[in-house]
Amino acid sequence: MTYLLKIIDPVLPETQLLSIEENTLLLNALRLHDIPFHAPCNGNGLCRKCLIHVRGLGDKLACQFRITQNLEVVLPKREKASILTENSLILKEFPFHPGFMKIRSDHSLRLFYGDQFLENLSEELPFIGLAIDIGTTTVALYLHDLSANRHLDTAAFLNPQHSFGQDVISRIQFTLEKEDGLTLLRERLISTLNDSLGRLFDKHRLSPQQVYKVAVVGNPTMLHLFAGISPASIAVAPFTPVFTEMKTVSGRESLLAIHPLARVFLLPSLSGYVGADITAGLAATPLLQESSLSLFLDIGTNGEMALGNRDEILCCATAAGPAFEGGHIRCGMGAVSGAICAFRQKHYETLDNQKPIGICGSGLLDLTAALLDSGTISPEGFLAQDVIVEEAAQTGNGRNIILTPQDVREVQLAKAAIAAGIDILLSESGHSLKQIKTVYLAGGFGNHLPVDSAVRIGLLPTLLKDKTVPIGNSAGAGAQLFLKSTFFEKELQETISRCRYVELSGRPDFNDRFADQLLFPTS
Repeated sequence: MTYLLKIIDPVLPETQLLSIEENTLLLNALRLHDIPFHAPCNGNGLCRKCLIHVRGLGDKLACQFRITQNLEVVLPKREKASILTENSLILKEFPFHPGFMKIRSDHSLRLFYGDQFLENLSEELPFIGLAIDIGTTTVALYLHDLSANRHLDTAAFLNPQHSFGQDVISRIQFTLEKEDGLTLLRERLISTLNDSLGRLFDKHRLSPQQVYKVAVVGNPTMLHLFAGISPASIAVAPFTPVFTEMKTVSGRESLLAIHPLARVFLLPSLSGYVGADITAGLAATPLLQESSLSLFLDIGTNGEMALGNRDEILCCATAAGPAFEGGHIRCGMGAVSGAICAFRQKHYETLDNQKPIGICGSGLLDLTAALLDSGTISPEGFLAQDVIVEEAAQTGNGRNIILTPQDVREVQLAKAAIAAGIDILLSESGHSLKQIKTVYLAGGFGNHLPVDSAVRIGLLPTLLKDKTVPIGNSAGAGAQLFLKSTFFEKELQETISRCRYVELSGRPDFNDRFADQLLFPTS
């Protein structure tokens, strides 16, 4: 038996009417019909973030509610996301040399990339390049005219795979549980990329056939999903990906709406959890040329970090969990309009100055630090009861915004993982905190990290407080440099050759340091 499911989207004037098999989970029905919906825990009933209003029945968890009658559901309002696409001016520059060569002979114009022949050109149109940064949460596109060394445009959107889980493990789990899971996740990503590309091409009056070079960065799981290769091995020890080396495919093989003979480069990773987003970001910083010691931090679901200089770079990834991106936090959310992003002296700020609807990572750090200062949270992390940050009558969604004792525990686990990772890299390198001259903060959360609060909760050591330098989207910067210069490709390979990966899982000293870092500093 089938039932009619009427979908009402507050953003769209028209409604959708779907025919759904009886007993289908509402979340699966939305996924099946490619309706964007936030499900951080991949439908396991743990996060309670997939609340949806069913008319006549009230709010329901989409991952637990089965369709047994004709229904009308109202999708939550999709708030505008704040997605970091810019990078710092301190990042390096390289000679413009995208690698193309045109040779005219016998009334024909032949196009080469390096020494590889691509095709005969019928007319001289600008060569277009595309850099793609595929984050677990967001995706950024950078369009370049490679004939004139000109940046044309940037676009960004939430990763459409977020309906299948907020972190990489949830998405890997989905590919294992569903027979067509890998295909579905790839299709969702590629389809959304192509939609965004289509709008960029129309805006700049370009043809997809003009795109001859693409550089793709991301963590290893995102790169595997982009390529349609199972990331299953990344989720189990020894966490070995199918590929870490640079992978090159044709435009046709990539399924992107570009020239079928285009060169699509998936930039190299270092390990199962230190991906091309980190290697490209590292290569874009001055770290490889410096004799002084630098620390590179990209704090997200996996706290990737690197410590080193021109002699050697040690890298590791810590399982920080998704707390700083809103995951596992009762009222946590990403950096969207209405998210509480700062908290000082009992007053908060929200993104875009909208009514509050939740707490993003920077706000979570500020709030935790403030409650530590007031004694509401003890150094052991004890919080006697939920703290109401804002009453329901004053919020944008009619619900209390609270911080729970479990939320505090999640912050402890996340900050301890980052701090222990820094400790291990220092121990492995034989250096001390005092020797670190610069701390490069990469990525969206790193760029907006409230450093004072990060130090107060013990995420960063006090000695590093005045050494932090936000560098923006270094992964996107690295992808663009690769796009524009073959010299950067050599720099990238040189960076990787200097890197040594430090595996933290199974190390007793990491577990000991992690346990030590769970406590909050006393002042």
